[in-house]
Amino acid sequence: MVELMNPLIPFVIGLLMLLLPQRWAFDHLLLHERRAARWRQGAVTLGLVAAVLLLCFAGGYWLAGPVFGIVVLAGVLTGELLVPGPASSVRSATLTTRRVRDYLPRHRALQAVLLASLTVLLTPMTIFAASHPAGRDGYGRISCGDSVIQLPPELGVPAITVIILTVIGSAVVCLPVLRKIVNRPPVTPGPESEALDTAMREASAGAVFYAWSCLLASTLFTTAMVAHAMFDGWGDGCTNWWRTSMHVTAYLAMATGGSVFVYLLAKLIKQHSSRRVTA
Repeated sequence: MVELMNPLIPFVIGLLMLLLPQRWAFDHLLLHERRAARWRQGAVTLGLVAAVLLLCFAGGYWLAGPVFGIVVLAGVLTGELLVPGPASSVRSATLTTRRVRDYLPRHRALQAVLLASLTVLLTPMTIFAASHPAGRDGYGRISCGDSVIQLPPELGVPAITVIILTVIGSAVVCLPVLRKIVNRPPVTPGPESEALDTAMREASAGAVFYAWSCLLASTLFTTAMVAHAMFDGWGDGCTNWWRTSMHVTAYLAMATGGSVFVYLLAKLIKQHSSRRVTA
């Protein structure tokens, strides 16, 4: 249904980025950062391998994006939740007002673009799938011109529901972790370490931010890829306006998801605070 090389490109680029030697150089990081970075790198590697296997052998084109995103997000959240408290038994209390948004990267517009693109893609697809329920074989039937087109299960209401629940559920899980990152005690207490502590919180919050954004981008890419392949396969015999508009929408969503996914993955892989601040 889908040419194999097209969906593989972003995930293969991700694997190649992991092969760069400097991505694995953790010696300059603090202990807890090193631990979180290894969880992050391991999750990215496992997620990319799982996505490639789904695309190559299982035929799970629409599942590859959500599975990658869930694996990466789970690894990033686990690494951040395992950050230990201060090693010193003596603590000093300081009154500091911290907000989650103060520690997030300045790429929040990308999340808005991804969410808007996913909404624009999934809303008509949901209406479309609901109006053409699947038969006993799992395929819906659509009449267009002189032909009858099959709507694959990957674009049916159950699959779309899974995608929507994955996006919403992952966002709900990320919020308490972000609050924990912002409100946790400084790992390196002391006024002289304030800049480093701020940088570490920014790196941790950024890792969660980029992991969830990667989930959005990979889900958008694989969902749009399947939709584009279906509409593209209808041929010239079906020229309804909605088919043309959905074809164009799916193509734009696929291009947006794939390109933004590679960019966000690169940001996630190199998300270390010690590269910016020297203690």
